[in-house]
Amino acid sequence: MLPNGRRLPITQPKPLLEPDDVLAACSNAIGRLESMAEQAEAESPFQADVEAMHPLVWGAARKLWHGEHYREGTVTLGACR
Repeated sequence: MLPNGRRLPITQPKPLLEPDDVLAACSNAIGRLESMAEQAEAESPFQADVEAMHPLVWGAARKLWHGEHYREGTVTLGACR
């Protein structure tokens, strides 16, 4: 306000979002995406590389796996870990 009580004219409107608000929102979004990626990775199915398995472990599950009993073969693999 001016000393005589009059207001100054608006030359530029105030922005809807300040740069700090945008950066905070982006940081929040990045954090949420990272946690979603970690959760998806934790919930991903167990993947086993047959060549990397010890022969005793693969031998326990091979018959089930080749007989297309995948669920039972996976349980057998998990029990051998």
